[in-house]
Amino acid sequence: MSLPFEIDRTEASYWWRTNVIAGVILHRLMWLFIAASAALVWQGYQVLGFLVVLGMIPYGFFLRFLSARACSNFLEEHPESVREFENSGIITR
Repeated sequence: MSLPFEIDRTEASYWWRTNVIAGVILHRLMWLFIAASAALVWQGYQVLGFLVVLGMIPYGFFLRFLSARACSNFLEEHPESVREFENSGIITR
């Protein structure tokens, strides 16, 4: 089903990482990228650490995509929340 509004991915990402446990876990995994790259550089594997940092970019875009999908799925299941999402700036008509 296609929804008649646009979803702001930045606001959707904030809603997802604060209200849905899957969003919290997946956003906290970003810290694993940071820690892993720092540990690799500390151990002298600069190239591998750089490649891990490069992996953060597509992962961040993937999280934004997932958060937009989570919001649209939530709104399909709970259409009464549309006004609340409009007020918070997550969706625009």
